[in-house]
Amino acid sequence: MEYGAMIPAVQSKRATFASVGSLLITPERCQAVIFSEPLICDGLAFILPNALASKIKNFKDIAAAGLKVGVCGGCVEQKLALEAGNSAEKVVVYPDGTSGMKLLADGRIDVFAYSSIGGADLYDRLADQVKFKYAGVVDFPFSCQGAAFNKEDVELRDAYNKGIGAIRKSGKYMEILKKFKMEEAATGLDTVNTQLLCSR
Repeated sequence: MEYGAMIPAVQSKRATFASVGSLLITPERCQAVIFSEPLICDGLAFILPNALASKIKNFKDIAAAGLKVGVCGGCVEQKLALEAGNSAEKVVVYPDGTSGMKLLADGRIDVFAYSSIGGADLYDRLADQVKFKYAGVVDFPFSCQGAAFNKEDVELRDAYNKGIGAIRKSGKYMEILKKFKMEEAATGLDTVNTQLLCSR
């Protein structure tokens, strides 16, 4: 299922819950679904040609330069790109990260935008790293992600939170993150909660 279709699927109960890794918890999305407690926290990153690396720090820079940026449909990157002044024809939607990286490698987009952790993984798998650079997006606030549930499924969401809490308490959660070199995804998990993220 494409990223942008996940929350509508949960709302209509075509899916019991959604978690692509997990979904960014935003006040807007909190109006549509209920979220688990945060599972991972990270930022946003660009993968772009070396020649652009010193010039492009955020979505406004992309708009000013008239470049094409690749984003996943329904993701926060798509919203940020448009809010920063990028025209709709310059914002190219891809169905998944691998497809987006192919667009970049083929020169069909100038900048690939993704979450920092997922982007780092895709960059590590890039065949021609010499031509491209991975860089964090400047001015993007610290964000966290969780699993999304239908608003009627409070009991299921609470059971999910209880299970995640037990895994964290046992130390297994950090063990899993370390296995995939994702320890940084736990940064901030002890200082934020879903209620705070839904209200900010």
